[in-house]
Amino acid sequence: MQAVLKEVGIIWRGELARSLRSGRAVVLLLLFLLFTSLVLGVFALLSYGVSTNQEKKFDDEIANSPYKDDLDPKKVAEQKAKQSDETGSGFKKLVINALFADDDTALAEMLLALPFMLLVVFKLNLIFLPLFISLMGFDQISGEMSTRSIRYLVVRVRRSSLVVGKFLAQSSVLALLTFVAVGLMVLVPAIFDKKFGAGAAFGSFAKLWVVSLVFSLAYMALASMCSAMFRQPAVSLAVNMILLFVIWAIALVGNIFQLPGHVASAMSLSSYKSESVVAYLRYLSVWNYSADLIHPQWQRFSSAGAAHLGFAMIFLAGSYLILRARDV
Repeated sequence: MQAVLKEVGIIWRGELARSLRSGRAVVLLLLFLLFTSLVLGVFALLSYGVSTNQEKKFDDEIANSPYKDDLDPKKVAEQKAKQSDETGSGFKKLVINALFADDDTALAEMLLALPFMLLVVFKLNLIFLPLFISLMGFDQISGEMSTRSIRYLVVRVRRSSLVVGKFLAQSSVLALLTFVAVGLMVLVPAIFDKKFGAGAAFGSFAKLWVVSLVFSLAYMALASMCSAMFRQPAVSLAVNMILLFVIWAIALVGNIFQLPGHVASAMSLSSYKSESVVAYLRYLSVWNYSADLIHPQWQRFSSAGAAHLGFAMIFLAGSYLILRARDV
């Protein structure tokens, strides 16, 4: 066991150093930050437009009121702020229930306490994070096989150590990338939202970063398995992308229907779904478990984390079995 851990450590250190020296890590970080900044900018412009339009509508109503000269400016300002908060809160609740917390009161209440901008940007980043992971790890094994350099490795270390070491190295690089990206997501709302204090910002950053890391485990392992399947890195990348869409499609089809016997709230989206055994397909997709990673209940979070870890173990085992059977 000690020899195995030593081999994994050697592979991990070597691959981590090589990844950090390469330009790909920098390019992926810039790409990730560019995407995050773009989403933040677009959302900020939309929010500003909605807020400006709402203020203009309120000002027009006051201007056209026959009692405008008798109104107290202080009370008008208070009513204006109250109406703005109520409109924003209602829209926020609608989006949160649709994207994050369908028929889950505990999750909805926890998310309502966070800045709306942060939630939307984080959700979009989770959607695209598997694609970034594919671009990062598609050649971690196939790149070695295409140049035949893997032959010098497999005679010195176990193939299982090679798979795990490369997986840990890629995961370490991803941890650094997500650290910066999530930090930017939290920093922007912390600057512009006065209600989002330093303590809340730090707690949100820690939780969302951990969620990103746990979420990434299965997709990084999937990239390892696809990389072990083929000698050509381009083919590995193409197959990885196809499997990602299959994973999303299975979760989508499974969630279109309601589980047989499930009782949904009359005000939730689930109440409009028909019951079908097809709904059980959702449990075959790792994507189905991502929503519970931000759940305030420890049991829900731990179950979702265990599901991601389980899929990661399955994909890593597939990587090892494929590599062991290959004539490198």
